[in-house]
Amino acid sequence: MLGNYFIDFHVHPGAELWVLRERLHRVGAVASVLYPIDVDPTLSLTLNGLYRLGRDLGMYVDVKSVVREVYDLVNKWPEYMIDNMKLWYEVFKEGVSDFFIPFSSINPSFGSKYVKQKIKELEHLGLRGVFVSPTLQFFNPATSPAFKQLMEYAEKNNVLIVMHLGMPKDVDERIITHVMPKNLAEVLDEYRPYMVINGLGTPPERFSLWVREVLRVMRSMIIRT
Repeated sequence: MLGNYFIDFHVHPGAELWVLRERLHRVGAVASVLYPIDVDPTLSLTLNGLYRLGRDLGMYVDVKSVVREVYDLVNKWPEYMIDNMKLWYEVFKEGVSDFFIPFSSINPSFGSKYVKQKIKELEHLGLRGVFVSPTLQFFNPATSPAFKQLMEYAEKNNVLIVMHLGMPKDVDERIITHVMPKNLAEVLDEYRPYMVINGLGTPPERFSLWVREVLRVMRSMIIRT
C-alpha cells in the first residue's frame, strides 16, 4: 500500500535541524520549508515599529505585553532563527539540504534601505521565498514603503511571499481587523505576487475571526480579478 506523502510548509528553525528532519520523515514529509523571522533581538527597532503601528492605526497597543511575548520567543531561538545567512549555512553544515528548503525573512519595519540590502542577500543565496509578519514585525502593509518595495520585487521576480497573520493572544484583536482586510487588500490591489497567507499560532478563541477576515481578503481579490 502506498503511503501518504506531503511537503511541510510551516517550520521555524527553532530546534536542531536533524531532529526536525527525523520527526517529519516519520510522519511522511518528503521536504520542509524553513523560514526564520527577521526581528531585532534587542527589540529596540521592534519597539519603534510597534509604536509607529499603534499611532498609524489610531489605537492603544499594550506595548509591555507584546514586547514581553516577543522577547520570550526570541530568547528561545538559536541565532539562525533570525538570520537568513546563518540559516543557509546551518542547513548545509548539518547535511540536510536534501530535505529542508530555507526561505528568507525580511522585516519591512526596518526601512527601504534595509529591504534593498536584504534583497541582495536573498539573490546571493538563491532563495525563492520571503517570510513576513505584520503582526510580529509590526508594520502596516498599506503604509509601509519598504513592504511595497518588497512586494514589487517579488512580483517582478516570481518570488513567493509567505505572510504570517497569526495573532499572539496578548495582541489587541483590533489589529487583525485593521491590518486585514482593508490594509492588506489595498496593497494586493496594486501588487500581485505569488502569496501564501498562514495563521498558525492563532489561539482557538480568535480562529473564527481570523478565518472570517482572511476570507474577506480572498473574496475581494477574486472579484477584482
